[in-house]
Amino acid sequence: MSVVNAMEMIVRDLFGDFQGSYQLKCDCEQCKRDIFALTLNRLQPRYVSSKNGEVHIKTMYMDQQLQLDVIRELTKAKEIVERNPKHQFPSSRTL
Repeated sequence: MSVVNAMEMIVRDLFGDFQGSYQLKCDCEQCKRDIFALTLNRLQPRYVSSKNGEVHIKTMYMDQQLQLDVIRELTKAKEIVERNPKHQFPSSRTL
């Protein structure tokens, strides 16, 4: 049995566009994963379990309000992650 969160696919696609439009302070994989996860946690999941569900996902892509909601949450998540990165930047000190 396969169940898919349609929002994950939508956020993944919009995140690619988002990165091209909004400069990330840090674009390491950890920060990108944190932004992605935080965004998904703040959006209502929409699960599908069939081919008909996949067609529904494609129609969801066309909903401008949904796109705006995702971009809004991506922006909020970006700001949170940039203020609180979960990794250590390399030290600029020389020993």
